[in-house]
Amino acid sequence: MNRGIRAIVLLCLLALLATACGGGDDDTGTDDATGDEATAEEATDADDAADADDATEGADDTEEPATEADDADGADDADDAEAPAGDPDAVLRYAVPGVAQSMDPRSANEFQQIFLEQVYEPLIRTTPDGDYEPGLALEWGLVDDGAAFELTLREGVTFQDGEPFDADAVVANLEAAAAEGSNLATDLSVVEGVEAVDPTTVRITLNGPGGHMAGVLAGYPGMMVSPAAFESDLQTNPVGAGPFTLVDITENAVTFEKWDGYYGADDVGIAGLEFSTFADESARLRALQSGQLDGAFLSASQVAEAEAAGLAVTSLTQTNVHGALINTGHEALGNDLVRQAIMHAIDRDAISQALYGGRCTPTGQPYPENYWAYDPALADAPEAAYDVAAAQALMDEAGYADGFSVTISTGSITIYQRLAEVLQQQFAEIGIEVDINVSTTLSEERRNGDFDMITGNFQTGRPDPTVYAATYLTADAPLNFGGVEFEGVEDLIEQARQTTDTTERSGPIGQIVAQSLAQGPTLVPVCAPETITALREGVDGIVTSVLGNRDFRGATVAG
Repeated sequence: MNRGIRAIVLLCLLALLATACGGGDDDTGTDDATGDEATAEEATDADDAADADDATEGADDTEEPATEADDADGADDADDAEAPAGDPDAVLRYAVPGVAQSMDPRSANEFQQIFLEQVYEPLIRTTPDGDYEPGLALEWGLVDDGAAFELTLREGVTFQDGEPFDADAVVANLEAAAAEGSNLATDLSVVEGVEAVDPTTVRITLNGPGGHMAGVLAGYPGMMVSPAAFESDLQTNPVGAGPFTLVDITENAVTFEKWDGYYGADDVGIAGLEFSTFADESARLRALQSGQLDGAFLSASQVAEAEAAGLAVTSLTQTNVHGALINTGHEALGNDLVRQAIMHAIDRDAISQALYGGRCTPTGQPYPENYWAYDPALADAPEAAYDVAAAQALMDEAGYADGFSVTISTGSITIYQRLAEVLQQQFAEIGIEVDINVSTTLSEERRNGDFDMITGNFQTGRPDPTVYAATYLTADAPLNFGGVEFEGVEDLIEQARQTTDTTERSGPIGQIVAQSLAQGPTLVPVCAPETITALREGVDGIVTSVLGNRDFRGATVAG
């Protein structure tokens, strides 16, 4: 069968598969705030300016915030439109597919971010384009020729229990986050020690290059918990310094109310937030249409219906990819040539159209085009081109002309199962026989290396692009179970961490991605999904980031 006919047949098969697997009873996985343990995004968090005058001082030079209710690419095109009047007593009701499994940053997985960031103000905040702006720290940067990272803190801030926020509190938080048993210890592995220089100055001594520390401190490690609450039940009584306090948490909803003691309380436009759990995406949309909800995550298949109902639909590609994690401990999958063959065996364009309606950008690199770590030179990387003949030739060269068998594990989320089924078909073209395992213990299997391949949603930008590389591409990386050595990657990670300047950092990061493509990556990207949300009329001001942060401080709900 020639390639043109094969492509037509494949598209037909994919269309049939999408129809057969359709429905709406499961979340699509494009959300950044799910509670789905079956995805592999958690792996990046738990398992495992170069001088002081370059420190960030504010957000005056950042891009216009991307707000929900803006156009499809997340950029505000309605600057001249009059913002709806907000009701300061309104509680914004927002649907999410999963529950808040942990309100403790030290034990939470990446999917808890939307809940945690309401209570815990971070040291550094994330801007819509993935840069940084002041949070509890006003300035930060590398000092002492890169031997330390220093922060200047806000004055006059208190925690929600009345305890003072100061340098001692930061020291206590970072030491607790780096302690054995914390999910955050790996993110802080470069930290040698933390010192309170004075009440508003914190110095972090480093044991290696620390240009990525701004990203780390904009994530879970930078979410400040009142030290007086360390030993309390943070699941039911989280104590931070953020804009909202927790009112109630159940299996079906998490409710917050505005905290008047927040340093920026005057700019908070709502009285509270209610996150309701809707695992059924159809029910989620119906609730939004009926006015039971103010906002919700949607799947790609729901966009037309939502727009027809008059809802404001927005989408934003964030720093996560849908794809497959390869266990290099598997004899065949640890072979560079086999992983290269797998990259060529995937028809990314067909998958994007059939499974995502075109709302998942085909890609061979881990970062989206709207993020600074993306390398335009790799946009059409030949290593990621769909080429069955080239893939088969690589299989032959690797000594697997007759193929081999693997199991693709996936969770309960429909889109990941569909992806596994399509990869099963495509890999068969080059002799790889695939069984599919729908697992209820996927997180544990991944941590233990008890899998061949996993399909899922993989976070690549948080807390920093070099963390992705350190997680998947170094010889001792926690998810490189076969210890495959990617030539030069460890040195390139160090180069990318020599400065906080993203322009300078993007060069070595691009080289890391190029090297992984050349050898065959352990994390195989298929496409970068759009995170799609819808809001009812009169709701505005929710700011989203390419890194997945969702800022509700400026949200308004019309009276």
